[in-house]
Amino acid sequence: MAEYLREGHASHAAAAVYSLFMVAHTVAYQALGWHLTGTGHLFDGRVDVAAARATRRRFAVGSVVYPTTVGLAFLSAPLTPAVHGLLAVYYAFHQVPVPTREQAPVVAGADG
Repeated sequence: MAEYLREGHASHAAAAVYSLFMVAHTVAYQALGWHLTGTGHLFDGRVDVAAARATRRRFAVGSVVYPTTVGLAFLSAPLTPAVHGLLAVYYAFHQVPVPTREQAPVVAGADG
């Protein structure tokens, strides 16, 4: 995309194609995330499944913002990668810890 940013109409097409690939990525990751948190069958036993499901909304930002970058590509091709960069920063620093259940303390020598 960088080669086309200063190429007039080609810059808009390149930014739109890039944005469409990012939309496809976000749809795939969102579907995977919803499936995994919805079923919870692959989680470790310590993971609080209900709390894991609650994290879905925080990661849904991309499913709203990425499609808007397709339209933005036709308005401002140079601004489009900037928005993608901001989204990358959001996801890089918006790490959510894995929600775990409270575990009862293990008593030494209590093998039962």
